Amino acid sequence: MVQTHQKKLQEIQLSMEDGRNNAGKALTSSQKVMSELVELIKRSQAELREVIQTKLRKMEKEGEGFIQELEEEMVQIKGKIPILDEVCSIDDPFLFLERVLSLTITPPQVKDWSEVTLNNDQFSVQETLIKLETTVTREIRLLCDPDLKKMQRHAVDLTLDPDTANPSLIISEDGKEVKCGDRKRNVPDKPERFDNVPNVLAKESFNSGKFYFEVRVQGKTQWDLGVAHESINRKGDLRLSPKSGYWTIWLRKGNEITANDQPPRERGSSKGRGLC
Repeated sequence: MVQTHQKKLQEIQLSMEDGRNNAGKALTSSQKVMSELVELIKRSQAELREVIQTKLRKMEKEGEGFIQELEEEMVQIKGKIPILDEVCSIDDPFLFLERVLSLTITPPQVKDWSEVTLNNDQFSVQETLIKLETTVTREIRLLCDPDLKKMQRHAVDLTLDPDTANPSLIISEDGKEVKCGDRKRNVPDKPERFDNVPNVLAKESFNSGKFYFEVRVQGKTQWDLGVAHESINRKGDLRLSPKSGYWTIWLRKGNEITANDQPPRERGSSKGRGLC
């Protein structure tokens, strides 16, 4: 009986010691995470301040340019006033006409200012704050999730290929963003271009190994994202399934995410859908 109690006592003491060690490690780790997070927010705050100050400098430069133009035009106009006042003071109509006809006053060169405005409401930081929120969320995940940290070792830099983009898609100049246009663009119908479904591929291709990339989607309740075999068909209706050379995940109805190992079926349709 005593030996049993002694054994249990030692077991509890060891557990307490392990608990103290784990608590110490947790405190050290949490302190590191919070310190890095605070530094991230400080950097983001500095970046946000720089964005606002840059916009302010731009607005002030534009406003000063308007002021200079207006002042120069006012000088021109004021320079004509004494001459016109002198003519207007002549009572004799014949002398008045003679004086007017002898004048070589050119109209002052002024522009129409009725539509000119200074945009003083350009300091909205909503877009910047959205990017900051995304960055902070990603960094928190990275700091708190060791598995994510391991995956990000395989991060790759992808650029969208405009030659593959469906004509209804608009690709940014840096190839990092895509959005739906109001109408189809007039672009060459190249073999590599998707002509029916709103798809676009990245320029980079991979033969083997592990790869990690992140995509941010805004304002969409459904989308498809994944990888495709280089030999996929890009014309007509497509089925986004492994059998057709697509390995994707897709969002439907705003909150349903599925690993798409079969063609998506909605409202009786099996038509593949792209990024848009």
